[in-house]
Amino acid sequence: MYSLNPDTGVVDVFNSQEPVSSSTARSINGTAVLEDSNKMEGKLLVTFPIPIIQRITSKYWVLDTDYSNWAVVWSCFSLGSLAHSESAWILVRHRDGAKEDNDNGDLEIDSVLNREGIPRSRFKKTDQENCLMQ
Repeated sequence: MYSLNPDTGVVDVFNSQEPVSSSTARSINGTAVLEDSNKMEGKLLVTFPIPIIQRITSKYWVLDTDYSNWAVVWSCFSLGSLAHSESAWILVRHRDGAKEDNDNGDLEIDSVLNREGIPRSRFKKTDQENCLMQ
């Protein structure tokens, strides 16, 4: 869940997951701000508290979206020279992916991934069979 504080422009972020391999749900609270507040684009800096290292701030860029059905998001962060991680997500509003009336959705998403050099074969579909709607 995400909520914007209109006074500060900071987005409160609450992410949760229910892993398939255990019955223990996990969650984390963080914040997001525009990477450049002078530009109105989908480039955010997201910060989460992490034990031992205190917090991690990562880029969270909306690479493209149709504003109705899907968005392609990319993220990266580094821990100095120790580690570097990049991730991408295809976010859809419907559990079964693109709706039947949006056959072009997959073609548009493929176009974005190709343009950005992100192989679609690296994605794994998330099982949302027993997810509760919030």
